[in-house]
Amino acid sequence: MGITAESDPLIAVKLHSDTIVDKEESQKLGKRHELAGLAFWGFFMVYAMRVNLSVAILKMKTEYEWTSSQQGMVLASFFFGYICTQIPGGYMSGKYGAKTVFGFGVLTTAVLTLITPIVAPHYPLLILVRVIEGFGEAVTYPAMMAMWGRWAPPLERSKLAISGFSGAYAGTIVSLPVSYTLIAGSFLGGWPSVFYLIGAVGVVWCVAWWWFAYDTPETHRHIRASERRYILSAIQTQQTGTQYAPVPWGALATSAPLWAIIVAHICNNWAFYTLLTGLSTYLHVALGVKTDDGGLDATLPYVSIFLTALGIGPLTDWLRKAKGVRTGVARRVNTTVAFALGASCLALTGFSGKLFPTQQRAAAVGFITVAQGGLGVAMGGFGVNHLDIGPRYSGVLMGITNTAATIPGFVGPIITAKLTPCGLCDNSTKPGYGAHWKGKSPCPSTALFANNTWINVTHGYTYCDVDQVESEWRKVFLLSAAILVFGNIFYLVFSSGNVQSWNTPDGIADSDELGVPRDIQTVAIS
Repeated sequence: MGITAESDPLIAVKLHSDTIVDKEESQKLGKRHELAGLAFWGFFMVYAMRVNLSVAILKMKTEYEWTSSQQGMVLASFFFGYICTQIPGGYMSGKYGAKTVFGFGVLTTAVLTLITPIVAPHYPLLILVRVIEGFGEAVTYPAMMAMWGRWAPPLERSKLAISGFSGAYAGTIVSLPVSYTLIAGSFLGGWPSVFYLIGAVGVVWCVAWWWFAYDTPETHRHIRASERRYILSAIQTQQTGTQYAPVPWGALATSAPLWAIIVAHICNNWAFYTLLTGLSTYLHVALGVKTDDGGLDATLPYVSIFLTALGIGPLTDWLRKAKGVRTGVARRVNTTVAFALGASCLALTGFSGKLFPTQQRAAAVGFITVAQGGLGVAMGGFGVNHLDIGPRYSGVLMGITNTAATIPGFVGPIITAKLTPCGLCDNSTKPGYGAHWKGKSPCPSTALFANNTWINVTHGYTYCDVDQVESEWRKVFLLSAAILVFGNIFYLVFSSGNVQSWNTPDGIADSDELGVPRDIQTVAIS
């Protein structure tokens, strides 16, 4: 009697290598799950070190009297470096091993985070340090995607990859309230303690990574033999081994499914980075939340995205494995749900003051929380689609899409700064305290006042009312919503869940969406 590979957990499937895979092994915890845990804490540190500046800058901009444009450049400078090493990171991970690339990237970021308070008074030097941090951190996503190309069985991709990547959201959840608490205190000088503590923990994680992580199941010294056979046999159905093969750059450049991921990734990151780098400023400037009282408001959206991202991986893999949902369908549905929720809630955030004039803060935080939670669903959509269409080159594919998706990281803060020139003066030593001003800085100097009369024409300062501030930020949110709508339409039209022909340059037979060769999906068990 013929039965399918998914109908019985004890089934054994004969693969290219003539290895027999015990399906019970897929239910056991093993070294692939240990790698997911290491990845989780690695991305935890990566994002903790990335977002701490978005909180510390609330104090730094006042101390160093930065203009709105200078503040935007400090936040954006990281992404000028981040865009440069994505593709090289994926290429080097595939050819030389992802363990070293990933570890070196996190270590570089940790060391530079530690010295940020030292270079902060020197604006050009601070910009340079942030750019180099971007160089180091850029390789982390491509490197880890390359590792999952060698460690994740096809039907466990969503669960394993997303559980590791979700550490980024957990790092944001913890880093934001901790950073708010530290900048409000005097420990290690106040805001500098944010960089000292998080950077030091990052270095400690690097030690654990070097000790416990391995590039492949073949090289792991402590993995069960049965788990090694299970992983290698499952992966071989799509790429016939984990050996390096030249990257088919020409085929990648013309691949419509890859372009679908690129466009979706760009649009997703526009909304995500808008909130990542601008949320603290929006809460402070537009909603009047004090710098030492915004930790919970800024954290809730990331709790939401963490929970949805963590849940969507197992759910998606279960639907594919137990219910027969095609991979392409699962990816499109998840991406559509994510972008629809994100776009609608971001648009509502822009009108929160008009819709809920007496509860604007609660309404805005609620809408942003649902928007971020929605974006978490996309991790089970385009977020892991690289592994579906080209598992052999997954690190390079992530490098390509994340390079393009970095553009919103440095363009977004600059455009946000241009769209929101009105800042809130929060320096109690200045006469303009508590009001919004558009000018060289949000806090005009005492010298510009004469008998409490504001001199705005001569010195280029203009008073902003609350309605003007809300109108400026409304443009930011509506722009993000429109970009998400476009991204969703493009992804629906051009995406795929199938392994692409360029994934098998040596002419090996293609596989179906479940990762099993089409000619052996069903076998007889006596």
